[in-house]
Amino acid sequence: MRCPLIIAAIAVAACVGVGCNKKGADADVAPLEKAFGAKSAAGSPDRQQVAELVAAATEAAKNNDYPKAAASLSVLRAQPALTPDQRAAVQDAMGNIQSEMARRVEAGDAAAIQAQDAIREMKKR
Repeated sequence: MRCPLIIAAIAVAACVGVGCNKKGADADVAPLEKAFGAKSAAGSPDRQQVAELVAAATEAAKNNDYPKAAASLSVLRAQPALTPDQRAAVQDAMGNIQSEMARRVEAGDAAAIQAQDAIREMKKR
């Protein structure tokens, strides 16, 4: 059941593969990494999937690929086994990414405008 959601989220990110390539103030995802830590990869397949989503989101954010980061965070946010602190960290990271994208949209970054539209479409599904 979760696979189609993951595939759809990654497909949206891939379709907008251009991402936001301009350098600037990066979205802060350090609290996300801290909330999940290294221990989240051990254990059940659900924990492994969570660890993979965290890694994908943080890597994408660090590379200014905000559509992919937002897609990974959206799937991560839907995971039922998150602690309240982890859920808050996911929400904060999503807010940071959306704020950075909004800043770039206001600056007229065409890639950011396209990425923002793709994320809005993803939310409608």
